[in-house]
Amino acid sequence: KKIEKENKLKFVSENSHLMFELNSEQVEELEKYIEQNITIGIRPEDFRLTDEIQNESLKIGIKIELSEPLGSETYVYFTFEKKQLIARIVTDEEMKIGTEVNLNLNKTKIHFFENGNNKSLLK
Repeated sequence: KKIEKENKLKFVSENSHLMFELNSEQVEELEKYIEQNITIGIRPEDFRLTDEIQNESLKIGIKIELSEPLGSETYVYFTFEKKQLIARIVTDEEMKIGTEVNLNLNKTKIHFFENGNNKSLLK
């Protein structure tokens, strides 16, 4: 929920389950929001089912609450930081309710918004 500055500018979620350093483009736009609450948005198609971490990615562990197979992809519903999220996963594997999996998220795909009015903070 907040942008914090220690050595580098970083995003820290409400319960600190999601923390990451901001890249140079994000820093330029977001440094005026240090210690202010903001909202982030993640599109369902920006999650990947993988344990591999790449340069700009984050890994989050989730427990599948609902699984909706739709041919070559599956919509997976889960709760993270008291919010229900949806991931659109391209997989042949069966995504069973109650299964714990790791999702990979590219940090550059995260959207930042002002609290309350949902105005985008990045150009």
